[in-house]
Amino acid sequence: MTDKKRQDAILKILHYIQNGGDFATAKKMFQEEFDQVDVAEITAAERELIKQGLNPAEIQYLCNVHADVFKGNIKENAVNPDFATPGHPVHTIKLENMVLKSLVNDALLPDLKKYQAGQDTLDKIRKELSDLATIDKHYRRKETSLFPLMNKYGITAPPEVMWGVDDDIRDLIGDASKIAGEEHPDKDQLAEAIKKASHEVLEMIFKEESIMIPMIDEVADQDDWYNVKREESQIGYTLIRKPMNWKPKEAKKEAGPISVSNLSSFLINFEEGRLNLEQLNAILDMLPFALTFIDEHDKVAYFGGGAEI
Repeated sequence: MTDKKRQDAILKILHYIQNGGDFATAKKMFQEEFDQVDVAEITAAERELIKQGLNPAEIQYLCNVHADVFKGNIKENAVNPDFATPGHPVHTIKLENMVLKSLVNDALLPDLKKYQAGQDTLDKIRKELSDLATIDKHYRRKETSLFPLMNKYGITAPPEVMWGVDDDIRDLIGDASKIAGEEHPDKDQLAEAIKKASHEVLEMIFKEESIMIPMIDEVADQDDWYNVKREESQIGYTLIRKPMNWKPKEAKKEAGPISVSNLSSFLINFEEGRLNLEQLNAILDMLPFALTFIDEHDKVAYFGGGAEI
């Protein structure tokens, strides 16, 4: 099957889902056409849907269904060996995800089942939901470092979709925590809220590791990952201690986007003097508060500051 035919086949399945088609038929359509698909093929098809007029906000629900349809059939790309190095941003993301999966599958859901059976596990559930809410730090690091990196290389649709889903997950965890905080929670309401939040958390883990990270790996260089690493501690971590230090083995040598290694060659003139980008970057990093700049397209264009003074 040619690349064009593969793309058309994927679009046919996505259009079927978009128009209210059922999951089983969509899965069957996929299995009849494909053995495996590449992450880039799926995301290219989603971008085509948006190009055809689908509002990126409306694709949030479809994104979950797409992930379910293609799950288990996404082609495994060669794993970047740097990602297995403790301290690398991807290693940190996956470590947090491993702890989050254990929190959901080994603690929260089993304690919910015990609570439904009449055991007094409500205090444990409240604590577990409180721990789960710290996923906000995991998502904020992704939104302020990884999404701008994707935008830098023209990968715009997935961050728009994923950011909306992140917000939905935050709300779902908040709803479950609110019900659990009542003196005598309704067991059915609590069960529904926790199961829904847990499902979405686990689905996002799949999307991050099987879709987002491979996409970034195709375009990012070591300077990009080093910049992500430098920004991590300004937000903090989810359910893990501060990771080990990590630096790239070597900086890129060819000309390209401004990076940490060549900041000193760019000067900015101010009304009272001038600074090179390295000096300006150091000053911004020393701010005792986090500074986020949203551009005219509602995108995070800069995140910095937050030094502990």
